[in-house]
Amino acid sequence: YRSSTMNCVLMAAANAVARCDSRTAELLSRCDTAFNSLRKFAVWFNQHTSWRTVDVFRALESVSSCRPSPRSVMEHILLCDSGVYIVQPIDENGDSPHAIAINCFNRTIHDCAEEFAMVLSIGSISHCCTAGNNCIGFLAAYRLEMKAKKHSRNRRSIK
Repeated sequence: YRSSTMNCVLMAAANAVARCDSRTAELLSRCDTAFNSLRKFAVWFNQHTSWRTVDVFRALESVSSCRPSPRSVMEHILLCDSGVYIVQPIDENGDSPHAIAINCFNRTIHDCAEEFAMVLSIGSISHCCTAGNNCIGFLAAYRLEMKAKKHSRNRRSIK
């Protein structure tokens, strides 16, 4: 999914889930809500899809008892060998106008402004930042996970 408009959050999420959930990807690509923060998107995503988000900053904070830096969150995700993330890179000037998807399973970055997926690296993430600026971390990062399906039990009385 590609977009040259301000729907990079939705398109990043659509690209992140497209292979395993084409129905949700299609829903995201047709949504007309503009999200100006990943936090607002996460709330909407949790309510309207069969997926949930996990705030990576909060998850790491609960482990270390202190707020992680944007750089440490980026480094954490770069080291992961599984998971799908929506992140908001921040460049050396403090600009963070864009969101991208990272697929750690196949080590790719999905940027709705690009025609093809990129290999996961700091260089590729920097390419997604404001032209000519290096990425120094992530302003926001959410892991996308499918919600557990509820199992129904047939309750039969035994006679």
